[in-house]
Amino acid sequence: MVWFASILLACKPPVSATPEEMWHPNPPAPNDAIYFVLVDRFADGDIDNNAIIDRTDPQGWHGGDIQGILNNLDHIENMGFSTIWLSPIFDSRQEPFGEWGAYHGYWVDSMESVEPRFGSESTLKDLSDEIHTRNMRLVVDVVYNHTSFDSPLTTEHPDWYHPARPIENWHDPFEAQTHQVHGLPDLDQSNPEVQDYLLDSTTRWIQSAHIDGLRIDAVRHIDPKFFPLLQSTLTETFGTVSTIGEIFDGNRRSVVDAWRQSGFQSVFDFPLYYAMIDGGCRNQHAGRIAANLAYDQWTDIPGEWVTFLDNHDLPRLASVCGSDRVPLMLALQMSSRGRPMMTYGTESGLEGSEEPTNRGDMNFEATPHVETVRELLELRRPHGQGRLAEPRTCHHLLHRRQASRA
Repeated sequence: MVWFASILLACKPPVSATPEEMWHPNPPAPNDAIYFVLVDRFADGDIDNNAIIDRTDPQGWHGGDIQGILNNLDHIENMGFSTIWLSPIFDSRQEPFGEWGAYHGYWVDSMESVEPRFGSESTLKDLSDEIHTRNMRLVVDVVYNHTSFDSPLTTEHPDWYHPARPIENWHDPFEAQTHQVHGLPDLDQSNPEVQDYLLDSTTRWIQSAHIDGLRIDAVRHIDPKFFPLLQSTLTETFGTVSTIGEIFDGNRRSVVDAWRQSGFQSVFDFPLYYAMIDGGCRNQHAGRIAANLAYDQWTDIPGEWVTFLDNHDLPRLASVCGSDRVPLMLALQMSSRGRPMMTYGTESGLEGSEEPTNRGDMNFEATPHVETVRELLELRRPHGQGRLAEPRTCHHLLHRRQASRA
């Protein structure tokens, strides 16, 4: 079916709906907080969609799916999160590539169908409906830079790709945008057919699954001229679709410059991430945290920062800082400006210093930090994203939590 869908892609019509049928995505609320789910590692809600799984293999598929997320929405909602961000849910490569597993979903074969291991388009719509019933939002990860190594598109449309050249100088913008990241076939977003494929697929999924926002993967490696086209298409089609860009760079000026060029509503605050982790857990100068926050006061920031303390590409917070320091680091993040994002399992104390151990299975039985997260999000709720919560309130919370464990 994947081959058939990709062959028919050029004939697929754009989103067509009456004004009454058109989906109107929900913008993030002023007190929004994001919970990130790596689908295969969260919860197995439907054993019937399990192909070969091996939970003892850290590079193997573990059976997590969309139904598993649907079954555990209470867990996410009760902590106070109002947006759920899913890793890519589209049809993807099944087999490992060398020593690296394919379970993460970022090796997309085709954006035309849901990965069967994760469920169906109907299951995705069920999840979306339940999320919106709870006045929450759904954000889906989209991969525009590349396809999987053996995607049918590589043979059906070889002219859609840049020549197969590896990146040798990661600081060269030309190489970063036109060469292959870790050998992945690199899409040429300046090609009108590639633009149509990416934009038509994106708008179709937003309409059919009632998606509220997009997380854009690997921004540094994509032709920057594509992003204004993406933003204008989303605006013309839906009015508002929130976008969060992954500009994986610790240099604040570089991130802001790329952000302005892209037009994203939000980007992940990698510079503040490095400052918080280095200053809070690696005995480096904590003044970098203040310097990063002060930057906003004298620079025109294009939108809203999304703050975080770990993700699926970085060491787990508990591994870097130690479990005892996790509440302090969460208080630091939650009392800062911007919109907080937390990766699944941080509340459970998941550990892992590098891939794949930083992508372990969710443990719903362990709850060392659930109450801390819930209370911090409750404290910041009246303050929105642009103001700091009262520091003494956060200190009081930490002392109270420590006393309760004594």
